[in-house]
Amino acid sequence: MQLAFVGKKFSNYNVREFVQRKAKADFRSNAAQTDKAAVEQMWTQAKRDLEVAKRQALVYSLYGSRQKSVMVCDGHRLFLCTTFSTVKG
Repeated sequence: MQLAFVGKKFSNYNVREFVQRKAKADFRSNAAQTDKAAVEQMWTQAKRDLEVAKRQALVYSLYGSRQKSVMVCDGHRLFLCTTFSTVKG
């Protein structure tokens, strides 16, 4: 579940939520696995995914956009689109 914790380091809402969803989904789908070879293969892939997420979190912190991808207005979430200059609600 370290991947879920690394996911919290992303400043971008969409990336942060994706990483956390992926970590939870992978954990749930692999929880019942009993084959030793398959478990080792999943463990190796999970370590690779964790290292990639750590590197990406660092890159996002250095070069990521400071503009929020989600605005909260009157308790409602408005998702900003990069293709449009304004958000109409």
